[in-house]
Amino acid sequence: MIQTQQPAAFISTSKKNRDTTIVTGAIHDAPPKTVEDFANPKTTWQSYGFDSKDPDLDINRRNFMFFITITIGIVGSGFIMTYSPDVRMKDWNQREAYIELARREALGLPPVDRNLVPVDQVELPSEEELGDFDIII
Repeated sequence: MIQTQQPAAFISTSKKNRDTTIVTGAIHDAPPKTVEDFANPKTTWQSYGFDSKDPDLDINRRNFMFFITITIGIVGSGFIMTYSPDVRMKDWNQREAYIELARREALGLPPVDRNLVPVDQVELPSEEELGDFDIII
């Protein structure tokens, strides 16, 4: 026969208020002693870690920290990243490239000049320096 151990306390789900179980333990300074103390949330309050003595101050500080974290941290960071200036100057480079392409097309020139760098200034490695390196053209 298998023996089971019964739990130390039963929690009733009935509507009888006198049969409720009072949890004894160090929630804070003094555990609730009566049913009225247990029904009062000020005596059964568990701290969120912002203030261990005053429940109202603890909840207010918790709400303030969540407001700061969510609103200013996430929304503010997204706003700053969205509307920050273009530090890489990507937009400026693209705009200048379009202007230069339009100018070259208007003059009848190719988009990129074949002799952008003069041929006499280009120094290529010799055959000995290349060795067995494959060159793909």
